[in-house]
Amino acid sequence: MSEQEDEYLVERFTLDDVSYNDVVEVIKAAYLTNDPEEGGTISFNEKSLNIFYGSPAIPRDYFVWAIYKPTGKIVGFLGATPRLLYIDGKTYKTGVPGLLAVHPDHRRKNLAVRMGLVMLSMGKGFGFEGGFGFFEPEAHGIDTGKALSQQAGLASRDVITITQFIIRVFNVKKMSTVIKTKWYEKLGLAILQGLPRVKDPSRVRKFRPDDAARMFELMDDYRTRNQASFIREEEDISWFMIQPGVNCVVHEDTGGKVDGFMVAWEFEIAGFGNSCPLGWIDMIHTYRLKTEEAADLARYFAQVSEELGWVGLQSPFIPYFDPAPLKKARFVFFPKKLIVNFTSATSEWTIPFPEKITSMYFDWR
Repeated sequence: MSEQEDEYLVERFTLDDVSYNDVVEVIKAAYLTNDPEEGGTISFNEKSLNIFYGSPAIPRDYFVWAIYKPTGKIVGFLGATPRLLYIDGKTYKTGVPGLLAVHPDHRRKNLAVRMGLVMLSMGKGFGFEGGFGFFEPEAHGIDTGKALSQQAGLASRDVITITQFIIRVFNVKKMSTVIKTKWYEKLGLAILQGLPRVKDPSRVRKFRPDDAARMFELMDDYRTRNQASFIREEEDISWFMIQPGVNCVVHEDTGGKVDGFMVAWEFEIAGFGNSCPLGWIDMIHTYRLKTEEAADLARYFAQVSEELGWVGLQSPFIPYFDPAPLKKARFVFFPKKLIVNFTSATSEWTIPFPEKITSMYFDWR
């Protein structure tokens, strides 16, 4: 072990044993230094960390930290969420690492790779068959991911590349205070920022707690309609939908039964010394709706999001739903890549991914 590595303690910990605020400060410091000239960085707080890891369905000890020994302070963090992956009638135990963060004062110390190696070892101990990573091609995370799999001697491959993101802006002026936009982008978004009328308001409404069981039932469609899909537990869905900062709207059939929904959660987008709330689109279920019904649901989704004070909505365009209704509701699709990578728990492939995946359901949380 080098002298530099000896200055840091990298180990597994239980999230309940540490203040959320201590972890948030590390994540916030790490993310706010990304692309400062462009703006548009994510600013985390305790509410957003709770959205990721506060669910009672998520174990409290799937976390790794880096402690700087001279001060005893947390300078690195890596969390993980266990997820069941469904492919061709079978489920596989996998994990999704998330919110990898190293304080800017402690970068270039190999901490990201060291935390990742601890996480990989934990995953094997828990019986995971592998883990997913989500990487922007231009970001540093993809280099860390490749280094991890190579150093550990594990099989790794990109399973799908997302080529578009979705955005729906309600306040272009406020959005431009935190992210740099070219004049023609402002013009185009400004034209589309108005909220079109919901054509049949009697069929859409906000989520009620007693909707959770029906929504979980509908989520089975994610498995049957896609080549691969993540599965959440009913307890997790029930918990998530009532959390502060979550916007869920539903569509009802003519008999008053929920037959579709859209969900987003709030986070802060920051840049140039400013910040404002934005909604991250988490789940869309429109399989059982006609195009115009789904467009009405999307219009209502935008309406409620604006009422919450959000400046807009955004998400990668994950290929599991028809984009046409969102386009009718003035959601904008723009080119941006996101690579979904899978690293096996061994040097061999144990999960039979289709050769080419064109439809895959996963939520961002």
